[in-house]
Amino acid sequence: MRAAGLALAAMLAACAAPRPQPGEEIRAEVLRIHRAADLERDAAASPPAERAHLESSGFADAVREGRAVRVRCAAGRDEVLITDAIAPPGMALAPSTLVRLAWGSEVPPVPNRVLGPLDHPRIRQGTLGRPHIGTFQLVPWSATPVLAPLEPWQEAEYAPVRGYLLLRCRPRS
Repeated sequence: MRAAGLALAAMLAACAAPRPQPGEEIRAEVLRIHRAADLERDAAASPPAERAHLESSGFADAVREGRAVRVRCAAGRDEVLITDAIAPPGMALAPSTLVRLAWGSEVPPVPNRVLGPLDHPRIRQGTLGRPHIGTFQLVPWSATPVLAPLEPWQEAEYAPVRGYLLLRCRPRS
């Protein structure tokens, strides 16, 4: 029984998309810009070690300057990557802005960095709605509609996630 459980866990891990490597460039959609008031409230409720890490990483200063954002992209089918990043000074950002990121590292701690806007001739927004065909797939955790087939360019740039197409972190070639 235990061997079957280990085999299943290994199989599921093999299906998961690999996390970006430090310095790797990925693409993402801005979900929101962090606000200084939220930072101060969260920092006040955090243990001293977390507050010190937040200040030393440069993230707190970026929040106060309006340069810290939360972003998302599709790491794989039904696998969303949501993370925070710091934009360069003077870069105009708003929700739904598409950006290029340089993935940071944990040791030493280096935050994810926004490199600039994502300029692609076909991609104009982060999510695309998809027409429903009208039937549902029943799975233990949700009822997901069967969606219309993807066009080849959509398959390369977006990944299906819960009824939407989210921008792929890494485009398919």
